Amino acid sequence: DAQTYSLNGQQVAKPAYAASSASVMFGGPLKIPKLLKGNNGMFTINYQLRRSRNGTSQVGTMPTAAERSGDFSQAIITQGPVTIYDPLSGTPFPGNVIPANRINAAALALANYYPLPNASGFTRNYSTAIRSLSNSDNINARLMNISLTKKDRLSGGMGYMGSNGSTPNLFGFIDTRTGRSINANIGWTHNINTHLISSLRYTFSRSRSLSTPFFSEKTNVEAALGITGASTAPINWGPPNLSFTSGINGLSDAAATLNRNQTSAVGESIIFVHNTHNFTFGGDFRRQQINPLSDANARGAFT
Repeated sequence: DAQTYSLNGQQVAKPAYAASSASVMFGGPLKIPKLLKGNNGMFTINYQLRRSRNGTSQVGTMPTAAERSGDFSQAIITQGPVTIYDPLSGTPFPGNVIPANRINAAALALANYYPLPNASGFTRNYSTAIRSLSNSDNINARLMNISLTKKDRLSGGMGYMGSNGSTPNLFGFIDTRTGRSINANIGWTHNINTHLISSLRYTFSRSRSLSTPFFSEKTNVEAALGITGASTAPINWGPPNLSFTSGINGLSDAAATLNRNQTSAVGESIIFVHNTHNFTFGGDFRRQQINPLSDANARGAFT
């Protein structure tokens, strides 16, 4: 929880950090007046929660106000001063300044998503503190050895977990994620005779996870800027990915993903007891559904 070392000498506020967890469990013999009594199995119920706030400091290189307008007369990189060439003629622009009428309107608009430098220099000239959030809740219940008759017993359980969180990036885009899952199982054991025991079981599980970028279903950035050829699905809305060879941080945001998976399974086994030997025979059937929805490059990219 100490102050993060500053890579550019610019001191920023120490990011907040916190973590907490709690749990409670209740259980014992299962007794229901006039219905279940005596030694008739056990039950347990437990609940857990976790909350965390994790702060970090990030440093990047942002274009200056002059560079955003096409003025590179003061720009310096590792190799020295920058020279900007006219792509049509191949000759340098006078004074390393790009004429306003030669600058693409979409590029100007995308430059506005970059924060202005808050430190001196042309590299590592921006630093900020970001904080990610993560929350989860988990509840489970279980029944064990519930006697229906002298030869029949039931066991089973059910669990649920829900989670959510958010992750900002250097540009202030806050991406969110949610998840939930449920699982259940039930088993029936029947003593056929002193040598044969039947065990029938069923299990079910389902999970759903969603990662939502900052602009998803809110702002169709590319359509507003006239950039075509990218996905038009609202879940994929956002700016294109930008990358630069000069060291300026690339503009990017997470990709939207949605996963829904489900599994159902049933199984039967027969245990044969003979003297000191046990033999087990059985079979299982399982049906799985795996449903992913994602596009790794839905918004396209410029270099």
